Amino acid sequence: MKRTRALALAAFVLIALALTALPAAATVSGPCDGSAIWTDETPPLEVVASQLSKGDVIVIPLEGNVEWTGTISIDPPPTEARPTSGNVTVKVPFPVGTIQVGVWSSSGTSTGNSGTYEYEFPSILSGFKVTVVGQHWEGTLEQAGPPTCSGNITLSLAGTNPVGFITGGLTVVSIMGAYLAIRVKGPSAGGSK
Repeated sequence: MKRTRALALAAFVLIALALTALPAAATVSGPCDGSAIWTDETPPLEVVASQLSKGDVIVIPLEGNVEWTGTISIDPPPTEARPTSGNVTVKVPFPVGTIQVGVWSSSGTSTGNSGTYEYEFPSILSGFKVTVVGQHWEGTLEQAGPPTCSGNITLSLAGTNPVGFITGGLTVVSIMGAYLAIRVKGPSAGGSK
């Protein structure tokens, strides 16, 4: 019986940790690459998607200016216009959800684009993670079917959020409550064995 209680408690702890401590990750699939330079930082923070490994933690400021680039490798480079489309979204914690920050749909011979993006997250999101997702389609203006290439990166917003401490405290209280609920008491005084 003690073994069952210990296993149940261990499972509860592992599930709680898995739900509260998701690692940052970066993936790029297909012939695309992207980069970003936070120009307000000293020294400037530079991130190149194809150079990141799963588990890399990139901490970014709550607000700033980002010089970004996006490219696709096509060999040989196109000489005639072809349809392309894509989008970039940012997944923000509940209750905000997903925000579309860029979309394109055009015909041309270009294999890259760049620009500057200014952003500002509210301070309540300090310490939280956001995921930036980019997708690109060759040969369609509709963003239909699987993308030619895609990438995502999870970024940690600078600072510490008191909500994290509250959540951690509630997790500990929940674990203690689960242990007490699962715990089986021995026979009471005067009871049978």
